[in-house]
Amino acid sequence: MVNFNEIKETLDIGIDRKHIIIIGSVGVASVIALGGCYYIWHRNKTSREISQPVTGAGGDVANNNNKTIYEKAVDFKAKGNQFYKAKRYKEAIDCYTEGLNLPLCQADYANELSVFHHNRAVSHDELNDTKAVIYDCTKALQLNKRYEKALLRRSKAFRKMGDNQLALEDATALCFIQKFANEDSVKLADSILKETASVKAKDKFTARSANPVLPRKQFISMYFQSYTFDIAGAGGELTDFEEGEIQTGFQKAAMDFRASRYDDIVADCNEELSNRDSMFNIQSLLMRGTFYMLMGASDKARVDFNRVIESNEADPTQKSNALIKRGSLSMQVADTQVALADFDTAVETNSSHPDVYHHRGQLHLLLGDTNKALSDFDRALDLLPDFALCAAQRAYCKHQLEMKISPTGGFSTATENEFTRLQDKFPRCVETFALHAQALADVNRYKEADESFERALKLDPTNATTLVHRALLWLTWKQDPEEAIGLINRALEVDSRCEFALEILGTVEMQRGNTAAAIGCFEAAVEATKSELEMAHMYTMIDAAKARMAASLNYGPLDTGFIPGMMPGMEQFGESTK
Repeated sequence: MVNFNEIKETLDIGIDRKHIIIIGSVGVASVIALGGCYYIWHRNKTSREISQPVTGAGGDVANNNNKTIYEKAVDFKAKGNQFYKAKRYKEAIDCYTEGLNLPLCQADYANELSVFHHNRAVSHDELNDTKAVIYDCTKALQLNKRYEKALLRRSKAFRKMGDNQLALEDATALCFIQKFANEDSVKLADSILKETASVKAKDKFTARSANPVLPRKQFISMYFQSYTFDIAGAGGELTDFEEGEIQTGFQKAAMDFRASRYDDIVADCNEELSNRDSMFNIQSLLMRGTFYMLMGASDKARVDFNRVIESNEADPTQKSNALIKRGSLSMQVADTQVALADFDTAVETNSSHPDVYHHRGQLHLLLGDTNKALSDFDRALDLLPDFALCAAQRAYCKHQLEMKISPTGGFSTATENEFTRLQDKFPRCVETFALHAQALADVNRYKEADESFERALKLDPTNATTLVHRALLWLTWKQDPEEAIGLINRALEVDSRCEFALEILGTVEMQRGNTAAAIGCFEAAVEATKSELEMAHMYTMIDAAKARMAASLNYGPLDTGFIPGMMPGMEQFGESTK
């Protein structure tokens, strides 16, 4: 049995203009009764038509000379709808074409004609004639640019044809028109974004891996501070020599590492590994693999880490370090289970080293498993009580756990006291102040959070990440994007390749309606990313911004929305007409 309501969702079947005019011309007291009677009659009439055999495409519709041109067009549409329901799609197309060939004035009947085109597109879709679908949807949108069904169908057709950019533009326009109230439309736009960004990131990251570039020195220094294991250490062999006495490639690498001459380290390790009788084969592989990873040469890094892990010469600490870093590579491509397996193996390999628990705890925290994260941080601190960074992260983890249990419960006295104790114990540790500031901001204690960020920046004025976090606080607290942008620009003066700063600046510009400026920021962030996953995220931002710009050109200024990665507290900045 034909389900009329389901068909009506696909094909637009409406009351013709003549009867609407009649209803509008009678007395007010008669409108409701007359309208209701007409509706019942029309539905019953439609049911009778559906139950009757479908004749040829033209039938006797056009031969009734007593009907107006518009009435003839409506009859062609009704007949086309019958053919569609009977799955006679070619005949349906013929009927819609007959209706469109009638000399109707587009200015007077734009909406009605757009429905003809869309209904014909629906039948073309059933016949897999995608080009015809795009043609008819385009004609429908020329007549009614906010025709939601036509936008949706054309978006899917563009995607089927492999033109994801145009598909995204239509899906984004649809989201804005519907004010993001239609979950299916939002999911469609999101899936197109992710698919397109993933392909772009893979191609770009593969090409960039051929010419890897190191991040700036401060980033490298901060990275190694998260480890207690000394990657440049090799026992007594490296403790009793002067720079002029260096003999081996790895000894050069170790000296360059100590002096922050990072650009030469891979070449130094290559020199060492070219020596078959090397005493420092494992150390060189581990150091070279680490720097390959920092440079974004993931495949080369993985090869070196595998050689360390599989070597009989590597000790448990070296193997566990390689396992942690290989797990991090898996996280960069969102392969969570493989990453967790490597972290678990690292714990089994060297259960007495704090690094394995600290880094697994960070992974659990990233995945939202605060209980497991807290347990790992506790174990790391049992092994090394003066591990300042781990202690600060443990305190913040406790705060997050408390927020999960009671989102409105605020910042517990015990956890706040723990931060204070850590700041007294580790007064030079930036993270004890920066993470305390983030916890205070979480419970809207903005002034105190700002003071804690200020203390962190006094310890390290060149910490770009802390500057950006403070800018985010100012956006939420002061609601003044100009001040926040000033802080972000300071971060970029410190580190022009700070991906975090570029992303947030781009997002702020999107909120302010400066879409072209936002795209520039996101494109710069692509060049600064250190993993394929991060790069895919940035391409998502770029493509969303471009689609938004196209939608804005077609539909005028758009309300805030559909900005992937938009930071909490930034929703209040509306779009200008720029």
